[in-house]
Amino acid sequence: MIYFFYGHDIETSRRKARALFESLKAKKPDASFGELVSEGLTSDKIIELVGGQGLFSNKCVVFCDNIFSDIEAREVAAPFIDELKDSPNIFILLEKEPIKKIFERLEKNSEKSQEFEEKNAGAKKEWNDFALANAIGARNPVKAWKEYRTLVERDPEFEKIHGQIFWKVKQMILYKSTVFSSTELRSMSKKLALIYHEAHRGMSDFEISLEKFLLKL
Repeated sequence: MIYFFYGHDIETSRRKARALFESLKAKKPDASFGELVSEGLTSDKIIELVGGQGLFSNKCVVFCDNIFSDIEAREVAAPFIDELKDSPNIFILLEKEPIKKIFERLEKNSEKSQEFEEKNAGAKKEWNDFALANAIGARNPVKAWKEYRTLVERDPEFEKIHGQIFWKVKQMILYKSTVFSSTELRSMSKKLALIYHEAHRGMSDFEISLEKFLLKL
């Protein structure tokens, strides 16, 4: 069973998710309680918790902290969403910004889901269309990833986003970047071309492939 808490107001969503976790402790004194975090997550650990055997002897309640927002943990956890739903155990999922495909699966398979957005989220925000390119040019993978996620939420047209990234790489080749070597830039250009063609042939997920590319800057 899944309870899904998400949104950019992470403090509120964490507080609400924790409140549920603590209330279940009071209501189910015979249950076991544990937590999953993204660091060091393995499929064996998830299988153990889904079945409630091995690590926990009784029915258990598990607090899962952003395991679908972290790219490496997501690859481990994503195949088990159906098992989490069908498990007799309770999984409280706290997520800030899971990718769209995962978000839709979690909402569909949750007993209850609740979104918490920042109070000023409805206010119009000025967008910097060059923020992603600037982050790439500065070789800042964390900033690039954040700007990428912002673009995906705003307008998930992956061909357009890919074009912006590809343009920036070509620009750095032309003007000789001081933070990337020419060899690195040629490799990046080839990788972007491969990402484009594999996505269009249905061989890979466009969104995830671009995300991995940026995180490896």
